[in-house]
Amino acid sequence: MDPSNLTINYTGKNFTDLLELDWKGMITKKEVDPNSTLVFLDDHLHAFNRIAGVMKFGIRHVVVEDNYKVGEGATANDKRSTPKQMFHGEMWTKEGDWLFRNIVAYSEFPPLVPPILAAAYTGERKKAGGFMVAADDNKDIVHPMLRPDLNGDDMKIYTHIANTLGYDPTLADFESYMQFMNYNQICYLELLPYPSTLS
Repeated sequence: MDPSNLTINYTGKNFTDLLELDWKGMITKKEVDPNSTLVFLDDHLHAFNRIAGVMKFGIRHVVVEDNYKVGEGATANDKRSTPKQMFHGEMWTKEGDWLFRNIVAYSEFPPLVPPILAAAYTGERKKAGGFMVAADDNKDIVHPMLRPDLNGDDMKIYTHIANTLGYDPTLADFESYMQFMNYNQICYLELLPYPSTLS
């Protein structure tokens, strides 16, 4: 968390849900600029509803950390509410069409490395659905940015990144495994400006 006095953390006793914040008031007081504010969703709630909810206040930039593919996810909402599901799930055609018409850009962030890099991890492995696992064919996940298993230069880059972040490049320990194999379902959406007359 940002320790400066520039950040208000709506956590603990100060908890306020994202959609219950006084967005209108903060925007009116110029405390928030909806054109440059980035909303980062990592709450395993209904991502589509939350994207639509912040869009009503003119928010233009959203990152969804749990952008699971159809039928996968850690919670019931994860399995039925992500942008990827809206675009690919036949049961969400209406929502997917609406989302597609209301975005300027949609980008998926590829995994940094393939699951084979976690071969040294001997602990309990997470199932496919947010985690990179060798059994998952990952056909609808963008290919990894680096292939340290196939390319020596990529191995140097990967090792440097892991060491800089304080993780074991072999991913043998739980924390290193979690950090590199877990956060691989991320997308960014740039939303169209919401007409002020509808706010």
